[in-house]
Amino acid sequence: DRAMIYLMYGTGIRVSDLIQLDIDDIDLDNGIVLLKKRNNRSISIPEEILTYIKKYVAYSRPFMIDVNNEQALFVNFRGNRITRQGFWKIIKQYTEQSNIRKRITPHTLRHSFAAHLINNGIEIKELQNKLGHSDISTTQFYATLSNKK
Repeated sequence: DRAMIYLMYGTGIRVSDLIQLDIDDIDLDNGIVLLKKRNNRSISIPEEILTYIKKYVAYSRPFMIDVNNEQALFVNFRGNRITRQGFWKIIKQYTEQSNIRKRITPHTLRHSFAAHLINNGIEIKELQNKLGHSDISTTQFYATLSNKK
């Protein structure tokens, strides 16, 4: 769970990108994830997050997969590719355990990633690239977050 949540928050990828990742889409040696389903781009993974992914791949995933040829990077307790609904339930579970009263969704992690970068002075064009937005107007929504804090 931590590997998935940290990867989403630390890179700003969409939940659809997360659940579509295959084991071959991640380069553990160089800390890069390849998002080939939507717009074919690669993203650097921060070292702390990479540590959790390496632990998951080495120690958890082998015991979770249903068959040895499973391509999905992230799987559920049955050993099948995790679904959007399955990941949403994980987020909901941790939200409740943390006594957070607001509605938190997987997309909240993406918004938080963008808001933190904006609040730390990232240029809007660079944020557009990190989020994989084709149109700058989609990214400009996040600039208003900086003003509202």
